[in-house]
Amino acid sequence: LFRSIAGSWQVAPGSGSFSYSYPIDVPKPGMGSAPSVAIGYSSAAVDGLTLAGNTQASPVGLGWSDFANAYIERRYEQCYKVHLSDLCWQGDNAVISLGGMFGPLVAVNAERTQWKLLSDPGWLIERGDFAKYTNIYGNQAWKVTGPDGTVYIFGGGHMPGRQTGSVLGVPVLADDDGEPCRPAPGKLGGCEQGWRWYLDRIIDPDGNETAFLYERETNIYSAVLGIGDNVRYDRGAVLKEIIYGGRNWDPATYSARVLFDTYHRCYYLTTNCPPATKDHGGFPDAPTDLICESLTKGTCSVHSPAFFTTRFYKFARTEVKVGGVWKPAAKYEFSHAWGDSSQGVSDKMRITAIQRIGVAFGKQTRFPATQFGYKILDNRSDHDSNIPKAMRHMRINSVTNPYGGVTSVTYFQNRGCAPSYKPPTDPDISVVRWDQNVRDCFPQEVKDNDFTGTGIYNKWLVKEVSESDAVTAQAIKTTYAYLDDPAWAYDFSAIQRDQAAIGWSSWRGYGRVEVRTGTSATRMTIFRGWDRDHFIEKTGGTGWTLGDRHWSVTADDGTSFVDDPALAGLTLEEIQLGTLDGAGGTKLLRRTHRYETRVINPLPGYRFPVQWVGLASTTESVATAPGVWRHRRSQTTYNTHFQPTTTLEEGWLDVSGDERCSITTYADDEARNMFVYPAVNKKVAGSCASTNVLTESQTSYDTRGKPTVQRTRIDDSTWAQTTTEFDVGGRPVKVTGPLGETVTTVYTVATGGASSEIPVRTVTTNALGHQQITTYQPEFRTPTRQEDANGNIVAYEYDEFGRTKSVWLPTEAPGSANPSWRFSYDLPNKATRTQRLTACCSPVVYEDTWVINDGLGRERQVQGRSTDATKVLMYETTYDDRGMMRDQTVEQAFTGTPGKYIAGGSSWLNRTRHSYDELGREIVNEWFRGAAPARSTSTVYGSDTVTVTGPDGRRVRERVDGLGRTVAVEEADGAAWVTSSYSYDLADRLIGATDPAGNKISYSYNMAGWRIGQTDPNRGNALFGYDLAGQQTAMWTESGLIYTSFDVLGRPLQRRADNATTGPLLASWQYDTA
Repeated sequence: LFRSIAGSWQVAPGSGSFSYSYPIDVPKPGMGSAPSVAIGYSSAAVDGLTLAGNTQASPVGLGWSDFANAYIERRYEQCYKVHLSDLCWQGDNAVISLGGMFGPLVAVNAERTQWKLLSDPGWLIERGDFAKYTNIYGNQAWKVTGPDGTVYIFGGGHMPGRQTGSVLGVPVLADDDGEPCRPAPGKLGGCEQGWRWYLDRIIDPDGNETAFLYERETNIYSAVLGIGDNVRYDRGAVLKEIIYGGRNWDPATYSARVLFDTYHRCYYLTTNCPPATKDHGGFPDAPTDLICESLTKGTCSVHSPAFFTTRFYKFARTEVKVGGVWKPAAKYEFSHAWGDSSQGVSDKMRITAIQRIGVAFGKQTRFPATQFGYKILDNRSDHDSNIPKAMRHMRINSVTNPYGGVTSVTYFQNRGCAPSYKPPTDPDISVVRWDQNVRDCFPQEVKDNDFTGTGIYNKWLVKEVSESDAVTAQAIKTTYAYLDDPAWAYDFSAIQRDQAAIGWSSWRGYGRVEVRTGTSATRMTIFRGWDRDHFIEKTGGTGWTLGDRHWSVTADDGTSFVDDPALAGLTLEEIQLGTLDGAGGTKLLRRTHRYETRVINPLPGYRFPVQWVGLASTTESVATAPGVWRHRRSQTTYNTHFQPTTTLEEGWLDVSGDERCSITTYADDEARNMFVYPAVNKKVAGSCASTNVLTESQTSYDTRGKPTVQRTRIDDSTWAQTTTEFDVGGRPVKVTGPLGETVTTVYTVATGGASSEIPVRTVTTNALGHQQITTYQPEFRTPTRQEDANGNIVAYEYDEFGRTKSVWLPTEAPGSANPSWRFSYDLPNKATRTQRLTACCSPVVYEDTWVINDGLGRERQVQGRSTDATKVLMYETTYDDRGMMRDQTVEQAFTGTPGKYIAGGSSWLNRTRHSYDELGREIVNEWFRGAAPARSTSTVYGSDTVTVTGPDGRRVRERVDGLGRTVAVEEADGAAWVTSSYSYDLADRLIGATDPAGNKISYSYNMAGWRIGQTDPNRGNALFGYDLAGQQTAMWTESGLIYTSFDVLGRPLQRRADNATTGPLLASWQYDTA
């Protein structure tokens, strides 16, 4: 995952799709956590736009997810059997979108009140009749409980005094006996059913809540082909508000919120138009001909519900509550444009820019925008003179961040489809074999005014992503090569009619992909979940049926693995290529992953069972010569609640005795679905059945999952214990250490505010009554004043974006005209100016420093003033084509103006250059005097060695074991090597060292990792004793005993010889009351 200034991009290697995520920075509440608010773009979402479905852009823009992206949805079908255009019941089905996961739900009990996601993440999913104030049949709503005990409510329907608008309904007919709302056998019936339940409430284990409020968009249609009444339904919804940090559904307790301002999506996207009306021509991508405005029978000619929106998001605003009053924190503006119809592009709304606006403290300052460029590509491949509609759509091909850096995307088709392309037709059965399609296109049944039949649609892949820093011509380029045939799976999620022979439209991507960034290359093998997919199976003569194919994936060593549907998208293997023994393109490092799958509650009626998947093992193979490998491995097992219980690290598989195991048991709470809280953590030497315990800790929790008692094992019978008390919102208020010492924290809100508000002041008091007092800027939860026990004050001032403007150290009065540090920011020129107050002069003098960042946010130059007013003192860092540090210089004077980038070029007199191998390891470190290298250090890597040759030719070789620890350091002494060796216990603690002369030092430890003994031929033998806080209280040496006592803050008080209380006093310390 590659990070940029305002968002992050990613290419899914197997699928070849480009995605981009833009987060909204939301304030941290007084209690609990802030929701994750972000929008995401996917080029695959644009590929999926076909005439067989709704192609309208989301309220964010074409290819982007909605802010309202957490929901449960039920799908219905058109009433074909009774020849009506209404929707009919199509089984009790559901899909869920939550926390980045999406997929079908499967009922797991006969009452159909408990459900599971097909790829189960350990959620408890319940459906019940606890919705309020909705007209939905059965008052149905959903409750999802995560394995940490967090509860998510979908379609709860209300909060006190306010509807959430979270349930969307539509009339649904029951055309078969046994279906909901069927009045009697053989009689057609119907009622309003839910088609989407949005997430409207999150409750964490502490009872802190987040609420989501929506604005529904309604429409009317004429039911039962006009024979019935005109009926109202919900055609869509937009998210209006997220309010969080509250308790008990009480609006007065919420401490932060995100507000979404939506506009009507007419041609004029910069202003808010009037709402759409029937047949209004000013809404390019909204089917206004499907709008009906009256419930009066006979006034509507639309006979089926249509689902669309006439709104788009224009602003997102964040606010915090201080003293009962809402204050602005940040604002984001979304700019949009319509498709370019002059180039045959469909009228789809796309986002062109996202800009943050600093609104804190009454400001309205615009930060440079993140801007998006687009490439026009055809969705349809089978367009010609007979089928003219190419469905040209725009895909993001460039992102310009606020610093000016540009991420560019190149799309292509690895195995393109000509307009006339179809797989071969099997002459025996006269069927086009779409089950054998190995091209980057797929079929869909199409019915529109231009064409009825099978339409062929393109799949576009990412070929290259380039990141330009806007300072130099050096770009970071990542290329993707697709090495095998693509896979299309049968779309079991679609309600298909007469499409059995063309149903292969579920993209599974490529199974082997090579990713290159600069000289680094990684070859990946990816599961596609193709096993048990349908294929056309001949049954004799001209007959055929849908059979199940069996498919496996082969690893580099020839081992085959079933391509289980539950593993789709997971990586089987990644191989890093490089140079070994002079041969380029050699396999240097290979990681092979095995997975454990478990079938959960398989029920009849579902093609695939619910399955959980966990990583079972990773084997890392290191090449010792081309084609010769050395292996190490880790293995993980899981309990019945899918939590990891043992992790066995085996080190080098050809070495015995370096195995160790981490063992975890959990404090499970079945009633609250809380299974992720470790109760005991152990590390043992040897296998996971070993009783040779190296380290151990224990944690006890309250009913909210708060760690109230934490114990660390010191020896077989001794434990060090820390207890923590929490307030009602889950914040720590008192910590009692192993020796009984306490630290308390008091949180204070602004006058008039609820206790759950963001604190404006905290007071932390230690065991001696010393206080640390901190006041905060609620908009950003940043400190504005910190006062220690001595009354020393450090104060801070921030700008409207939450960046530091001024700092007053204790030497200056807080808020005075001359702070100790001043900061200013210059964008898009990428400069940050720091001014430090000097103590030399009156009137005051500031020393200036400028930091110049490139377009990717990396520090490039640090500049300061020179004694020569025409020059700038500066040093520079440059980067290579993988984004790794290349050159570092020392400070030098150049002619120029501070605060602007100055190209030093070849004029640098003193610089260090770093060169790396294909695995990103430094291999050459050169020091340049002017343009020519003056000296260098080189490094050579073996499978378990690192050899460094210095400028003087002296060689040092470091050898590591299978756990990555240095076990020997060898220095070349002429023709021979002299060796220092090191040994460790299996908790990675150094237990022995031997120098080249054979002198040995050894150490021993207790189970807490504190050194309790040593033998040293130079310093002599020693034993050490500790109190429960880990403070060394005693040391026994051949010279005698020394005892040290400490106060409750861990400060030394006395050091005595021979006896801890009466022995000769060697040293003492006294402290004042502060």
